[in-house]
Amino acid sequence: MGHSKKTVALILGCLFLLPPNCASTGFSHKAARGVVSRRLPGCDYFIVATKSAYDLLEWFGGHDPDKGDILTGGFESYGFHDIYDETADADLRVWTEDYDLTKEDALEKLTEQCE
Repeated sequence: MGHSKKTVALILGCLFLLPPNCASTGFSHKAARGVVSRRLPGCDYFIVATKSAYDLLEWFGGHDPDKGDILTGGFESYGFHDIYDETADADLRVWTEDYDLTKEDALEKLTEQCE
């Protein structure tokens, strides 16, 4: 297999066969998708429920999401991210405080941040 064929095979493997393992190859995961499941009044932190876990995000600008909104983007890594609210058809900026949490851990961290 030539060098370019190996690269194509690696990319296809990352895209279709082994998405969770591709971070070590330098290829990023597919964007995360989840629903805002918990929001406390007067607090910029909120919980997003994804297919497999819960993420704690902090709103930093743009559209301010509501409970029930569907969010997509690369928010399942620490730091700032520009993501998309499908429900409102609007962009927003968030800080990922933590991700891949259990529901209980996410609720505890949300309560700590919003006291």
